[in-house]
Amino acid sequence: MNTKLHHKVESVNRWFVQRANLQDLLHTDKLFHVILKILLATLVVQCISGMVLTLYYQPNAEVLQDVKHRKLIPVLPTKVIVDTNGDTLYQSIQDVVYLPYSEQDSCLLNPTTNKPLKVVRGDDFQLLIPDTEVDYGLGVNSTNMSVRLLEKSFVRTVHIVSSYLLVCCIVVVIGLYILRRYYQQPFELLWVYTSLLFIVVTFAAWSGSVLPWDIRGHEAAMIVLSTARTYLPLVGDLIEGLLNKFDDVKLLPTMYSLHVVWMPTMMLLCIYGMKRLVGTAKLQVPVIQITILSILLLASVTGFTVGKPFVSGVIVADNVRPEWYFAAPFFLMKVLPADLAVTIITGWISLLVCLPILSNGIRNKAFTYAISITLLLSALVFTVIGNLQ
Repeated sequence: MNTKLHHKVESVNRWFVQRANLQDLLHTDKLFHVILKILLATLVVQCISGMVLTLYYQPNAEVLQDVKHRKLIPVLPTKVIVDTNGDTLYQSIQDVVYLPYSEQDSCLLNPTTNKPLKVVRGDDFQLLIPDTEVDYGLGVNSTNMSVRLLEKSFVRTVHIVSSYLLVCCIVVVIGLYILRRYYQQPFELLWVYTSLLFIVVTFAAWSGSVLPWDIRGHEAAMIVLSTARTYLPLVGDLIEGLLNKFDDVKLLPTMYSLHVVWMPTMMLLCIYGMKRLVGTAKLQVPVIQITILSILLLASVTGFTVGKPFVSGVIVADNVRPEWYFAAPFFLMKVLPADLAVTIITGWISLLVCLPILSNGIRNKAFTYAISITLLLSALVFTVIGNLQ
């Protein structure tokens, strides 16, 4: 009995010694700690801007459901033009609403009134014009609209710019791990936390791109969900059950809860696990303040255009480009057969997560290092090519 207790005490002591050695090694890596500080500051900005956006988002797609085909349809910014006795009254910019994209030449703004409106399309908008000079008395409050994305452009721009910076930080951290071989002992658990954080952030970015339910969001949802259902039998079935059968009217509220509650919680847990392993290192440079100011400056320089919804007069998947960090898988899906592209992407992610196992199981460490460098470079190359297409 004493022998078993002695072995347990020794194993616990070894764990504490290994953790202390790990922290000593990482404390000398100032670049690593600077990136972690930027990552934390970026996550704080995302949480604050996200909380503001939640006050203005109504995730209810029930009215936007196509009853005949049982699918959700995207929306476009729509300006209602009311013609009263020859005088055309335009709604103000603040009254621009988001209505379902119409492929017909006329539509009903309010089905209960049974009064059709003529549809005039542009590259990034659609106009509803009455066919006769009858005062319909139309206003924003009389529209049967379910997804109204109020244009909080600055807040959305800050949120999106901070998400770009967050993805960049994680990519730099993974690249730093690979270059300095932080996937080997005693860094395995740190690598696992970072890999999980990468997967969670990727899913959070995808769910965030779906929430506006504009043309880009619609295509992002349909491409990813249909691919998962078709080519990933087990995972696809799990995702299908999680997201309410994909085409159910509860899709957007589910995505909303995942993006607002579940994904941030999982991010914080991953970062907390990394923080416990890494410890703390004092930095003289106020990294957090500089990061927040940089995000606000970038959001101001872009002229808030990043935060505006993506719209198009034609709903065609080939005409919709994803965010830059999804360019690599998007490029593979375009140039390769879907099943081969899904196999390559799945294998790439699996190798990335399993690098510590490969490193401990293969005696030739140089071979593992070559694999990791190849994974990193191939991802960067495909990302660049995908953005140039």
